[in-house]
Amino acid sequence: LVAAMPEAEYNLGVFDTYVEDHGAAAFAVFKVGGGIVDEPDNLSAFAESTAEVRRLGFTPVIVHGGGPQIDAALEDAGIKSQRVEGLRVTTKEGLEVTERVLLKVGQTIVDSLWNRDIESETLMGVIDAEPIDRATYGEVGRVTGVNIDRIADVVKWGSIPVVSCLGKTPSGNTLNVNADDSAAAVVRALRPLKYVSMTSTGGVRSGDGSLMRVLTPEIIAGLKGDGVVNGGMQKKVDEALGLLGEGVVKDVVIVDPKHLLSELFTHEGYGTLITNGETLREYGREDIGGADRAKIRRLIESAFDGKRLPDDYFDRTDISRLLITSQRYDGVGIFTVPEDEVLAGADIEYLDKLAVSDVARGRGVAQQIVETAAREKGIFWRCSPDNPYRRKYEENADGWE
Repeated sequence: LVAAMPEAEYNLGVFDTYVEDHGAAAFAVFKVGGGIVDEPDNLSAFAESTAEVRRLGFTPVIVHGGGPQIDAALEDAGIKSQRVEGLRVTTKEGLEVTERVLLKVGQTIVDSLWNRDIESETLMGVIDAEPIDRATYGEVGRVTGVNIDRIADVVKWGSIPVVSCLGKTPSGNTLNVNADDSAAAVVRALRPLKYVSMTSTGGVRSGDGSLMRVLTPEIIAGLKGDGVVNGGMQKKVDEALGLLGEGVVKDVVIVDPKHLLSELFTHEGYGTLITNGETLREYGREDIGGADRAKIRRLIESAFDGKRLPDDYFDRTDISRLLITSQRYDGVGIFTVPEDEVLAGADIEYLDKLAVSDVARGRGVAQQIVETAAREKGIFWRCSPDNPYRRKYEENADGWE
């Protein structure tokens, strides 16, 4: 399955190099919510994809929660579930239920991997914590540290660690810790190449339900103002912004388990990529002379297997604008006025060239260029029948012919 993906060889090389430089435990952190474990199709997809990653020689670290299961168990036990500022107030009785549930959720994930001949091990007490405010939240904690050595020991022997979000105090008491907070703490400790948060929604959805492929801090601020990002998704997004702001990771991905392999082994990926983004510089027709044409030419020719761009390409009068990553020139989109008068009159542009350097692939640069252009005008483009990205183009386009 992975071998058939267009950029598998390139990405495998990137993964190998990163693991060699930073250690086997620094490959990836997968955060799995209880909702995924409760859904047989998603759990199976996650387990199979994770097993495939392990067969390829990489060992992800899994951090899990169990929100839906805890809610159901508390209700069965007759314990009222109350939340304050998004955190579940946890009594001592409620904590006993929570511990039992999370142990079972972790074991379910482990069993699903062992059923595929992949060694894995549940880890409890890896998260160091202290109480937040017992008067308000009860037995709820904030993360103070992560026992990296326990995780590294499991990875060292080729087994996948399945880390519970529960925290332990210095005196050995257990605390209930938010799973996204625990996952973020593990990411801070390991500084992995990839941080992937699993959700059945597939990523962040816009007001009309469509999947938002790339989010930057600026876009997220607007979405929060519109009320699009809220609830549990807001927690995931806020954690991602914190990690990006600290420079812990370059980007965070929220995706459904069915597309995990595509996210890892293709440049375009699936789900929602949360990134600091690239600052794009726009050049209108009259400003093209201010762009570094030589750098743009090299980028385009390298992206198209060395095919030479016509010497007079930038002298074309139908070029309407360029969108370029402003610092390293590692992504460019060149748009032209279409020959069709109806399209031209409807303020629709043709995407004539789109090129991204190898180092920028998989970071949402191409998507950012397209989405930035589409916010102002309609765009269309062409691709050959054998283009390996044709299916992805069809999924993203509003129309196809």
